[in-house]
Amino acid sequence: MVLVHCGGSASDNGFEEGGQSAADISATQSPFEGLSTGDDFTWGEFINSPYSTTAVTTLPIPIYLVFFTDAEKQAVLDGIDMANLAVGFDVFEVVDEWQADARTIYKVDDIDFDDPEFVPSTTGSIIGYTYHGNVYIDGKYDAGRIVVDWSMELKSGNISKWVVAHELGHAMGIQSHAMIDYDTDTLTDLEPNSLMSAQLPNNPVLNDYNTMMEKQGELLLTYMQENGTSN
Repeated sequence: MVLVHCGGSASDNGFEEGGQSAADISATQSPFEGLSTGDDFTWGEFINSPYSTTAVTTLPIPIYLVFFTDAEKQAVLDGIDMANLAVGFDVFEVVDEWQADARTIYKVDDIDFDDPEFVPSTTGSIIGYTYHGNVYIDGKYDAGRIVVDWSMELKSGNISKWVVAHELGHAMGIQSHAMIDYDTDTLTDLEPNSLMSAQLPNNPVLNDYNTMMEKQGELLLTYMQENGTSN
């Protein structure tokens, strides 16, 4: 059993004040050039200015992978495939070159936070963390959450398709380690050994993950249609 601590957002609406659209950033300004680790990046850097994106405007969402070995990259790709299969369409797609509107998944030696909410002694068991910016539709909180921007850190030595798929659940809007009741906008208990459990098992069960991911995909499409960005 491994602890997967994940989630988090910059603010209630998902963005720090002063954030700008990634469309304003040169696609050649990769923050990863010349580096071999992600440890130098600050807490939530890639959902804040100048990297923040304020909306999902096209699908699939591009993802840029950084610092992974070939074997680790394959594990990440397998996790992305699991997430896309659960949603029911290709919502995520890896791109080979940095581009301004890409979400990032990168490897670090340790997941650490320059934020007073997190006590350093409690972070050692965290193997994956997804920072995200949210909007909400239909006047709902858990059952109406749309993630419009996110970035993901994965801890070296703990990279697997299960961890990636779990974190992409949060990138789709599954905030808590719980089952969302979409009719009542409440949270209920997960099935035993669920992929979305905080104590992620080695061979997780996918039923409620698939259910929520499919629903989150529907919510994402509704959001895009309402904002005139459906493609």
